[in-house]
Amino acid sequence: MLLIHSVKSDNYEEDIKNAEARLEIIGKTITESEGVKIDTKVYFGPTENSIRIATSENNIDMVIMGTLGNTAFVEKVFGSITASVIGKTIVPLLAIPLLSDWKTPKRFC
Repeated sequence: MLLIHSVKSDNYEEDIKNAEARLEIIGKTITESEGVKIDTKVYFGPTENSIRIATSENNIDMVIMGTLGNTAFVEKVFGSITASVIGKTIVPLLAIPLLSDWKTPKRFC
């Protein structure tokens, strides 16, 4: 599993270092609690492009991302960034709303 973060600020060198440190902690926590090997990578640029590049570079077959939801119906349901990624990705995307109740899936089809 690959956990990514996209940085798009003017202070990108410091933000990339901070994101790498946070992702490493999250990855280790998931590995220790769930037994799933997690790789991490930070990309610079818009989230939509970062996900597209990560998908291509790493042979990703599914994207799972969280969403906050903001305005308009599609954006309210999926979030504006998530809606944009849905329109640009060529692999299946599972969008998980911030306030959703998590239940362990019985199976993935």
